[in-house]
Amino acid sequence: MLYFDHNATCPVSAAARAAWVGAVERYIGNPSSPHRLGARADAAIEEARKRLGAWLGCDAAGIVWTSGTTEANNAVLHHAVLVGAEEVWISAIEHPCVLAAARRYFPKAHRLIPVSREGVVEIAWLAEELKHRRPGLVAVMAANNETGVLQPWREALALCREHAVPFFLRRRAVGGKAARERVGWLRFYDRLRS
Repeated sequence: MLYFDHNATCPVSAAARAAWVGAVERYIGNPSSPHRLGARADAAIEEARKRLGAWLGCDAAGIVWTSGTTEANNAVLHHAVLVGAEEVWISAIEHPCVLAAARRYFPKAHRLIPVSREGVVEIAWLAEELKHRRPGLVAVMAANNETGVLQPWREALALCREHAVPFFLRRRAVGGKAARERVGWLRFYDRLRS
């Protein structure tokens, strides 16, 4: 089968597969268990957290492992509800799991940020709307998961900072494709916690 949609999903690289197979064969214990096998698995996870934190330029303690992007996106929107966000603004081209979570947690209080015909978030709309309203969260993806179109997330972040609005950046579609950027300065959790 020929598969061309390498923006949304890619086959696992040989190096990643080898690392994963090595880890599941070597660290068979439940990392939450108190026995030696569990402690070894926990130590391996903590080492991976430290290495990823260093690579991303962020505090390793802020890295939360999830089973995948859908779970992580749901956790962000669920957290927004828990800290009292009353409305969220989501780009109209967000991944379906983000849109579904917004509809679930904010059934009558989510707005779609419009996009151009080229599929780019309308920054002018966001700038104008933020002058009049302050949502509890703005969510913009770094790149569209289907088309690969890069989004003006830095501009959206700057606007949100200017108006003291928590910002959620979804970078999944650019991970491993774009040049690595230090993202430690982008602290969603610190901005959204009560």
